[in-house]
Amino acid sequence: MKWAFTELEDMEDMSPMFTIVRVCVLGYNRNQSLPQSPKQSHKHPNPCQEAMARHNQTTAPLHICSSDDEMREAENNSLVESVTIVPGRIQMAIMTKKPRAEKNAASYYFTTDEQLVYANFYQDFGPLNLAKLYRFCTFLNNALQDEIHADKTFYYYTRNEPKKILNAAYLIGSYIIIYRQFNVPTVMKTLGPILKHANGAKFCDASINDLAFLSLKDCFGGIHKAVQKNFFDFDDFNVDDYEHYECVENGDFNWIVPDKLLAFCGPNSRTERTSDSVMLGPEVYIDYFHANNVTVVVRLNSPRYDAHAFTRAGIQHHDLYFSDGSSPSERLAKQFLKIVENARGAVAVHCKAGLGRTGTLIGAYLIKHYQFTAMEAIAWLRICRPGSVIGQQQTWLNSKQTQLLQEGEIYRQQRHHLYNPPEKHDHGVYSMVREEHTQKSTQPPGTQPTTDQELDSENVQRISQRVDTMRLNDEDDQEEEGDRVDSVSQTNNNIVHCKPIRTKKVAKLTTRHTRWTRSNNGRTVVSNATTTATAVRRGRGNVTPLGGTPQRASLQE
Repeated sequence: MKWAFTELEDMEDMSPMFTIVRVCVLGYNRNQSLPQSPKQSHKHPNPCQEAMARHNQTTAPLHICSSDDEMREAENNSLVESVTIVPGRIQMAIMTKKPRAEKNAASYYFTTDEQLVYANFYQDFGPLNLAKLYRFCTFLNNALQDEIHADKTFYYYTRNEPKKILNAAYLIGSYIIIYRQFNVPTVMKTLGPILKHANGAKFCDASINDLAFLSLKDCFGGIHKAVQKNFFDFDDFNVDDYEHYECVENGDFNWIVPDKLLAFCGPNSRTERTSDSVMLGPEVYIDYFHANNVTVVVRLNSPRYDAHAFTRAGIQHHDLYFSDGSSPSERLAKQFLKIVENARGAVAVHCKAGLGRTGTLIGAYLIKHYQFTAMEAIAWLRICRPGSVIGQQQTWLNSKQTQLLQEGEIYRQQRHHLYNPPEKHDHGVYSMVREEHTQKSTQPPGTQPTTDQELDSENVQRISQRVDTMRLNDEDDQEEEGDRVDSVSQTNNNIVHCKPIRTKKVAKLTTRHTRWTRSNNGRTVVSNATTTATAVRRGRGNVTPLGGTPQRASLQE
């Protein structure tokens, strides 16, 4: 194993400009495609201890249980607040002291304060991503079903710190929405006594100025809508796939809508791998896109690669440029929605980092076709892909909410479309059942266009190819708005005249499932940057943690 740093493109949607830094632990593989994540069975028969040891790659912790006397002592000396989540079974508590362990006790205490921690880009905070929510839910379900704890009351406790309280409330509130069918008002009422100690704390985005805040209620609303639409199913969820492919060396992408919308970081001009560095070009995504029926790629930033890499593999490619950190025009947003609505398969969307511009347009689709509110859409996007939708883009989505909801209602009434979003998806994101079915029955798409519209697009691209210079930073991306904001939506085969670009230096590429977070045992790791701004990074950037020690999640019992 080897540690290495890289200096990447400037962070998307940030002004002034920031330098992005990634840290990775990798092996080496010369295969020109994305490394595969470890296979996982769709059954989870393992008990709590084995499950946690597998997820955390560490020995599972000891149980922390307390006798009735210990409980009374805790209440007298350290209990700040307690609420009933599930009568007779689950309580949530704010405590100032850690309970002492005792065998055969009546209560079972556990916490996630130092194990499930948000890894921030800059000043952003939460919510915890889908994999961490999965770990929490799986742990709690396994523990509740364990015969050893059959008669025990579970106390999920947290420290008396606003951000810790908010994270813990998000996890336990989401749990009862997913598994106990609570609605959002009921969850908020249940957690009310706990939340008063959070002093109004909210989640915030990755902007440097004018941080826009996301409420816990918004997150619960996003989770509730996602459950209703079956966007995810934790009984059929490959957490290894999620965590594998969100890493930069493995593709840096996340599914947002099952079988329909994927957000990813913009590819470079070509793939180059050495013993200590890797640059991912578009060709490495082809096999995965074919296997998962991704038939369209939409690029929202200035070209950094030749789009023909996708089109010659049978994947349509569209350019819908708008400026970094800005909001799309009305015309461009409609073009994007039409492309997704007409796509016969899934659509992969990227800008520079796959966060701001990408999340904004996907959010518009969630509002129009799944009746999310703007804030619920932003919440779901950040749960799936932390850092999505930044600054004024949140305001833009809120301003378009009513219009998009109305357009969605009209769209559903017409019922004569190439694609009608289902009321409820058959499989959620990262479904193992779907993956097994796909491996048995799906053939990769052909390399030739199959419809008259596609043939026309192919003819147009041969006649008029658009040539754009590759940009190195956000300042270079600021083009003439009249020419570019409502720019081309076409299947293209761009010839890109490249400036020298900076290598994405990481350690050796591997197929092994490995991860690293923004700090090393609590110490911030910083590399030299070419700008004087603070170094931040999408995914695994090195910044000062907001609290706790970012590490592989392992629930402390």
